[in-house]
Amino acid sequence: MIVRLSKSERQAWNNRFSEWQTPSDMRSNVKALRAHLQARLMFEHGLTFWSEAYVAASFATLRSAERVRLIRSDRPDCEIELDGCISQFEITQADREDRQRGLEYRELQRRFDLGEKSISSEIPEAHWLTPQVVFKDLKRVAQKKADGRYKPDCGLVIYLLGHDWDDEEDPIENVMHDATAAAGAHFASVWVLNGSVLRELWRDGRTVPIKPLVLGRD
Repeated sequence: MIVRLSKSERQAWNNRFSEWQTPSDMRSNVKALRAHLQARLMFEHGLTFWSEAYVAASFATLRSAERVRLIRSDRPDCEIELDGCISQFEITQADREDRQRGLEYRELQRRFDLGEKSISSEIPEAHWLTPQVVFKDLKRVAQKKADGRYKPDCGLVIYLLGHDWDDEEDPIENVMHDATAAAGAHFASVWVLNGSVLRELWRDGRTVPIKPLVLGRD
């Protein structure tokens, strides 16, 4: 059986991510919680703050921010300090609409309970990224966030799940601006993080030429 985090443990980790810290420290905290939970992280309920911290830490690192923290409110999700200025960002995920992650995680939990030492969480080949998939997934979440109530100076970071292949890179990038147009007209800036690659798409209602920022391995 899987032993889940207690309420006090969950609160302690949530508090830790809500404190101002360097991007490096937040990445270390993300790794510490992942190591503590091991395979349980894939099916532990109520850990939205962990995924948000992962995205926030990666985003802040790639932006060369001085500090980052999660915000203890419904929206937006995080703040970064860059060149002495503090900016707020909403974080969301873009995944295949028909993907049954609950079934996937239950199967992983079954295998974990049977004692498997190494459990892969790789995305099935059917869910690999293509320009058509990226356009559909980004457009859906961009429109959903554009319909929300956010301050004009709030930015949006979309974490795009899936594998990005070199031979598909340009076609995938070519659909990103159109797919996120609704969010681009609503947020101060729009960014897409896929794996270790960050792309800015919109700023102040205008498209931005894509210049990928790549996160190095540590």
